[in-house]
Amino acid sequence: MTQFETVSLSDPRHYGPGDAAHPLSKLADDDRQQLELTRALRELAAAGRDVDIGGVLAAAPSPPAYARMWRALCDAVEKPTAGEGVIARVFAIPWVIVCGASSAATLPCVLPDVGELARVLEANGVFGGSRNLGLGSTLVSIETLERLRPSEILQWSQAPGVHDVPPAEIHVIRGVEEVHVRFLLGASVADSIAPGIVETGSNIGVWGTPALRAMTAQLATAGVQILPMPRPPAAGCT
Repeated sequence: MTQFETVSLSDPRHYGPGDAAHPLSKLADDDRQQLELTRALRELAAAGRDVDIGGVLAAAPSPPAYARMWRALCDAVEKPTAGEGVIARVFAIPWVIVCGASSAATLPCVLPDVGELARVLEANGVFGGSRNLGLGSTLVSIETLERLRPSEILQWSQAPGVHDVPPAEIHVIRGVEEVHVRFLLGASVADSIAPGIVETGSNIGVWGTPALRAMTAQLATAGVQILPMPRPPAAGCT
């Protein structure tokens, strides 16, 4: 029998020097202060102080400190404050798009009838009890999501609607099978105690096939074979 040696790989990411004097760094050092850290980050996001938030994240000295800071930031810009009733939630549905073409082509990643796609998702339980839901009409890249500022996500959560985010075109090379990842953004309104779309859409085995068919119709392009496979929804800060 072949013997395999277990190798531990070090974390390749680089962390900051830390700033023990910074109030947020002190909060991030203590799991018991997570709620207070969340409140402080929400205040910064509400004030549009995205540079300050980025600086604190960059200074995090270790994986645990960074993880605590990131979790608190996600809670700050996505989750309701105590006492809120009906609230808005921002979400993103990832799509793994496999495509090939007999000649070079471009998929514009603009959905001609996003309402039809929304009806398919709703009919298959993705949206749960959410109401007044909006889906964007474009598929965007991970780079676009990474450029979203915390203050933007907080604003979207407070004022739901379909936001204008530029599409990320897919340029298909002739005779080569390609795989691309794109995201469909949306926002929903529901009671704060009700499950969000991240929860209600988690069982992709129920809705994945009808969603695949609906998205295939949206992206249909002459000479291009497309297989757009959805993945479970994720929160906007995830």
